Amino acid sequence: MTTGNYKFAVFNKSLFVKLSGRLTYMISANFDSYIQRIVSEKQIITGIVDLGEASYLDSTNLGIIAKFAIYFLETKNEKVIIYSPDKNITVVLKAMGFDDIAEIIESYSEKALKYKDISQDSTHMRNNEEMILDAHTLLCMMNDKNRKEFQNLVEMIKSDIKQKQ
Repeated sequence: MTTGNYKFAVFNKSLFVKLSGRLTYMISANFDSYIQRIVSEKQIITGIVDLGEASYLDSTNLGIIAKFAIYFLETKNEKVIIYSPDKNITVVLKAMGFDDIAEIIESYSEKALKYKDISQDSTHMRNNEEMILDAHTLLCMMNDKNRKEFQNLVEMIKSDIKQKQ
């Protein structure tokens, strides 16, 4: 089983995010933290998510990608480009409504960019429950099908967080 990896490159105020391997919530905290920071800085004008080397994405990672895509749609009136050559991943993206918030493409001329690992940044890290709640809340907001799929999970996480307070 290949563990997941998150990398980024910035070129001409465009953010390129490359996801590879098996991407689960257990390793996504650094990705979430990075996207949170990029969204709050508001300096990037376009976004490209490269899933060319991704073999699996769980719903938390999909929610983090949705956060990135929704940010661009709402603030820049631009759709993020999601490169997804894997037909199985593309089917999931479309079934979840990503084609409404992003442009999904199956071929892509990759630029010769120097990608860097998205590193752990403990100053911006949220706990896993908050990250998972945020990701699934965004997925629920995308369409009724997702709401039916994830609403019980969202309510359960909210309840769990409330009990811990």
